[in-house]
Amino acid sequence: MLACASVAFSSPAFATTVIWNGTGFTDSFMWGQLGGIGSAVPSGTVATSTNGATVTITDSVSSTQRLDQGNGWNGSFGAGEQLLFHQGSGVLTFSFATPVMAAGAQIQSNTFGAFIARLTTSDGSFFDIAGTSGSGGGDTNPFLGVMSDTANITSISFNLQTNNSGFAISQLNTIGRQQAPAVPEPGTWAMMLLGFGGMGVAMRKRRTGIAVRAMA
Repeated sequence: MLACASVAFSSPAFATTVIWNGTGFTDSFMWGQLGGIGSAVPSGTVATSTNGATVTITDSVSSTQRLDQGNGWNGSFGAGEQLLFHQGSGVLTFSFATPVMAAGAQIQSNTFGAFIARLTTSDGSFFDIAGTSGSGGGDTNPFLGVMSDTANITSISFNLQTNNSGFAISQLNTIGRQQAPAVPEPGTWAMMLLGFGGMGVAMRKRRTGIAVRAMA
């Protein structure tokens, strides 16, 4: 029985990826760092997150620009949202220097009307989401993200399946690698053992004292 339990415990766990709505993100890549309105963002550009992580932006077929909601982009992101505008068809890929557990962004088609956006991960998994591209702000664009049960996402790619005349995405939100509980230093283990030993001695003395009083 013990042997079976040991084998089960040591067996590798396989990662599972699911669509993510952005809840609980711990880091963000803000696009204002890449220039002002209308600035070109060449394929291969590296961006840095709020917490110091880095991502490489790759544009498959056309140029990408920096725009803001209400200033260069009259869509339905939140007011003043910093955006990346991927012009034309094709794929916009974000490759993480350090793998993450989750990543995603809001997305909107460049042409008003219904659209279907797709996110593809580094392991080939893909997820689609439907949206309606409109104007006037309002922060109504869908969030398209993916989450894994381990930090194994090395890249994500966005593209449109319908209404494919280019698209914009908002800030890229992520959840980074989770930290394992700290292992106590050897000195800390020694202090803990001494403490447990002292507690044991005190408990034995207490039991002895109670026995003597009961006999008196």
